[in-house]
Amino acid sequence: MLILAMAITTPVYTKKSLLAGILFCLALVFGALLLSAVYLMPFLKAHQVAADLVFLSSRLLLWLVLLLLYLYVIKTEAGPFLIWGNTTLTIKKSIMLVAGILLGIFCCGMLSAIIAKVFGWNMQSARFNEAVKLFIHYPYLVYFTAITAGITEELLFRGYLLPRLQLLVNNSMFSILLSSLLFGLLHFGYGTLFNMLGPFFMGIVFAFFYNKYRHMGILIIAHSLWDILAILAKTSVAPLK
Repeated sequence: MLILAMAITTPVYTKKSLLAGILFCLALVFGALLLSAVYLMPFLKAHQVAADLVFLSSRLLLWLVLLLLYLYVIKTEAGPFLIWGNTTLTIKKSIMLVAGILLGIFCCGMLSAIIAKVFGWNMQSARFNEAVKLFIHYPYLVYFTAITAGITEELLFRGYLLPRLQLLVNNSMFSILLSSLLFGLLHFGYGTLFNMLGPFFMGIVFAFFYNKYRHMGILIIAHSLWDILAILAKTSVAPLK
């Protein structure tokens, strides 16, 4: 219902209003990441808050970012959050699209691994390994993290940013690449180029499908499902310590 409520009609945008919205969105997203890494998580750890709650706080910040951006759209843009709306798809078509997205992400993951090996990039992230340990000890975090990423990241980067970038520059390919680059940079906290390259390619897949089929629900399902499967696969082979 939230997604449907976000998509109504397309107001008239100016270059100035589009740029302001894009910059505000990016300031919220990357500001929240810095706030979490520099202040919030160290503060909670210093006060001996449980490890799962510390991690949970960083995920909740994404929901806060989405809420603030939604309020900005209502108050400042005075239009819908999803200016592309949602097309009508059959169940069969929806399943095929989800499968296509998952296959595309898998291929991009393989490509990322090949590039990392060719250039000798470090494929191990200490922060991600710490998160895996938390997922093993607190299984509920697997599903909360995956669903949070699926909903918030898709609404922020594909739902909000991508269409506005396209209106601003009037170039679909440039909008897809730029929004995907920004999505890759979102993962800079993991500390390796490999951990940003994978999301960059992943963002291209999601942006391509959204640009072509204009259905946010499909992206959310595919993103959440991929994250759940990827995390479960990682936790199943990681040593329990």
